[in-house]
Amino acid sequence: MFSLGVPAKEVARQQELTLEAVYERRYRWLEKGMAALSDAPRSGAPSSGSWSSKPSVAKSNSPT
Repeated sequence: MFSLGVPAKEVARQQELTLEAVYERRYRWLEKGMAALSDAPRSGAPSSGSWSSKPSVAKSNSPT
């Protein structure tokens, strides 16, 4: 959006972010390029469950 000349305030509004978050992400992009898109390591224990580990529930169209 910045390459199209959209002001940071408008980017924040459209993306539902704070202006500070927009500037932080832009700075990270300018510093690291595509590498800035990957998630940074986080502190703390991993989540106790993930979406992929939960069983899926399939509906059946046949009466039981």
